[in-house]
Amino acid sequence: MFLNAFEEIQMTESDVNKFLGSAYDEIYAEGLAKGKTYGYTGIYAESFARGYVKGYAEGYAKGIAEGRKEMAIDIAREMKESGSDINYIAKVTGLSEQEIKEL
Repeated sequence: MFLNAFEEIQMTESDVNKFLGSAYDEIYAEGLAKGKTYGYTGIYAESFARGYVKGYAEGYAKGIAEGRKEMAIDIAREMKESGSDINYIAKVTGLSEQEIKEL
């Protein structure tokens, strides 16, 4: 059917093959270039997104942990200054006795 359309416009099979050959080569080259670009950028973008999410989650968790530690230190410092027992401060804040002594 495809060849019949070309026959109607009086193209020989040789002309069709030449036409399709160059078109195929051009389309193939364009597809290859786009595929390489997408393969590189697609993988890069996907990796970046995964890394971003992982980094954000880890950073967020670390920030919360550091914030809680700072809060425990502030509470321990105030309790120590007000004369509370170090063992009691350690129990309330979760800090070690050594950390409280160093405040």
